[in-house]
Amino acid sequence: MKRHLLIFFLFVFVGIATVEAAKPKVFIQTNAAGDEDGKLAASYLGYFESLIFNGLKENFPCVEISSTSTISTILQHERVRALLGAGDDNALQNIAGAIGCEYLVSLKVTVKNNTALIVAFCMDAKKAKTIARATENAAHGEAGLNAMEKVSKNLMEQLKEYEICPYEGKVTLEVKSEKEDNRTTSIPCQNGSVTTNVDQHWNSTLKWKLNKNDLRRGDGDVTYNLTEKTDIITNDPCYVCKNGNKGFAKITENIEVEGKTQGLSNESVSEGQKVADCRIKIMFLKDGTYTILVKAASQKGKLKTTTHKKIEGPCGGDEFPPEPPRTNEIEIPLDIVLGPYKGSATDKVLSQSETKDLSVGKEKNTLKIDFTLSRKN
Repeated sequence: MKRHLLIFFLFVFVGIATVEAAKPKVFIQTNAAGDEDGKLAASYLGYFESLIFNGLKENFPCVEISSTSTISTILQHERVRALLGAGDDNALQNIAGAIGCEYLVSLKVTVKNNTALIVAFCMDAKKAKTIARATENAAHGEAGLNAMEKVSKNLMEQLKEYEICPYEGKVTLEVKSEKEDNRTTSIPCQNGSVTTNVDQHWNSTLKWKLNKNDLRRGDGDVTYNLTEKTDIITNDPCYVCKNGNKGFAKITENIEVEGKTQGLSNESVSEGQKVADCRIKIMFLKDGTYTILVKAASQKGKLKTTTHKKIEGPCGGDEFPPEPPRTNEIEIPLDIVLGPYKGSATDKVLSQSETKDLSVGKEKNTLKIDFTLSRKN
């Protein structure tokens, strides 16, 4: 066991010496129980802790790690020692409040009747939720050490499903839509048929230029432009005017729509301040792929509709008086899942560039996706 104790003291020293600010913090709590008041189990803890420490540093190099042992050497107050003594989830929540860690790892070894029970679990302290757990049973001795190695490896594999080391970078989404539609309908009337021809042209461009700044923070810009023109021509041989006149009438209606908005909404609140309504979350899957959830909202823009309508036929000039333009507010939401793409939480860079055809019928839609996200180390 001397080699294990040496490894343990080496990693504790390195852990203290390399502390950097603004890194995700992991706290490792250890607990021994069983025969001889836990003394047999305690002999495992140095090696167990070193396995977890090295696994975290190898797979998640950004994390700052502290542990029961390091804290105990710094804090010699009886109240703090009592706080660190319990090994259940509630105790871990108390530790989170005391030392401000994002992730809490509990390692427990119980040796009883010559059998070692090895347990490790990790909690996301922000959500008070256990995100990984691994357990092994083995005979006391060398088999117990092998069991700890299995538990450590299993725990690391489960943690790879989470974005523990945050990725940063740009995510650009561009949606272009256009439609040209011409259709004619006919309805019988007393003197023939009422025919209506609708000719519609519209196109829009929506571009999100977003930045992923951390696990939860995002910002960027969005621009949206819409133009739509609709011409409706109706030939009605049975038209009845407002003044009572009857006869053939040709009615022409022109509708023009223009929509614009720019900039992200900033109605969300973080740490007491308003921030951009932008969230980009990476979700790593067990099959070696990942998806990206992107949520955002634009500022309120304007949608202006102008309508001109005229009639040729038996009616007077006041059949369709001029209509003032209508203006409505518009707000563009974004809620999309990108992927899955090949990649894992251990990749230094996640990137993708692709164009998707989302056309439906006469409506042509293309989605361009481009992102490059780099992991913080």
